[in-house]
Amino acid sequence: MKVKFLLLLSLLITIGCTTKSTFPTDWAIEELKGKPKKITEFSNYIANQMQAKKASYYNESGNLLKTEEYNEYDQTGDSFNLTQTTYYNYPENDSIRTFVTYKENSKDTVKTGIYRVVDDHTILAKSKFHDSTTFSELEQKLDTENRVIKTTTKVINSKHNLVTMQSSTDFIYSENGLEKLIIKNKEIKPEGSEINLANKKTDDKGNPIYCEYIDENNNVIYSLKREYEYY
Repeated sequence: MKVKFLLLLSLLITIGCTTKSTFPTDWAIEELKGKPKKITEFSNYIANQMQAKKASYYNESGNLLKTEEYNEYDQTGDSFNLTQTTYYNYPENDSIRTFVTYKENSKDTVKTGIYRVVDDHTILAKSKFHDSTTFSELEQKLDTENRVIKTTTKVINSKHNLVTMQSSTDFIYSENGLEKLIIKNKEIKPEGSEINLANKKTDDKGNPIYCEYIDENNNVIYSLKREYEYY
């Protein structure tokens, strides 16, 4: 249950690899202001008593170059140790983006994947875990402002053609940006759970530096802290 929860949150919150027909920049997709060179993100999964860290690197055109992921299981002292690194590739075909994830500081492949434009409002992402019969699919629906308004996630066992997890999320916006998530998990809560964003703080450029995710019982289940380096 814990692994499924973390996988779902990871897919939802790190939504930077989306696109329309010709891949707008990740700065645009993530609604970032200014020109971030690096974003360091600290996640606290309060409901699961887990912490994680992620560093995202962007080129001067605003596209992701790589992401580094850390977690508390590999923590030494007060520092998180690197667990995996993902590199992003941009083929000449403007409707495709590929990526490969390596374990720690090695060339041992964890997973590979591709993002493909289906139409102007739909992107389908597929990732395959190395030496595993499991792969994941993430369908993203965008509005006319290029914002994600709905995601549908599936984790599939290809050997048995079995969907082991399926969920969907609706993204609700206000004038101040993302305000609410409505998460429906087929196995856990098919009727849906409402998650509200609260206590948002921004830096002098208007980018978020802190936010809390609150459940229907007004409990903080997840918090996010960000640090920025700009060009």
